[in-house]
Amino acid sequence: MHLTPKAKLLDNTYNKSELLRLLSSTFIVEQCDNDADSSIVDAALTAADDDAVEVRAEDADVFIMLVHHSSDINHPVFVTTSKSSYNVKKNCDALTERQRRYLLFLHAFIDCDTFFCDHVAR
Repeated sequence: MHLTPKAKLLDNTYNKSELLRLLSSTFIVEQCDNDADSSIVDAALTAADDDAVEVRAEDADVFIMLVHHSSDINHPVFVTTSKSSYNVKKNCDALTERQRRYLLFLHAFIDCDTFFCDHVAR
């Protein structure tokens, strides 16, 4: 059996379109023209009004944005990476209001785009 690497498979526009079509038959799929992080966070927080949500993201941007904006969510939100799953609400609750307020600035200032696993509660 021949396996195609994920990067090569997704380099092809037709393959990407077909994958989105297949996924959208089972999952809620939102296609974004530019940077998707804000759209992902918005969709996750909206969905968390009704049910628990799992967001799959490899970089820290989505997680940081969710923690910053999730103080009033009704249901659990988890960010899952290839290495672990992180409870957004648990991390949000561990921060003071002041820390949450400056979280986005500090993340941008530090320019860290990977998960800092030693400091994040699972």
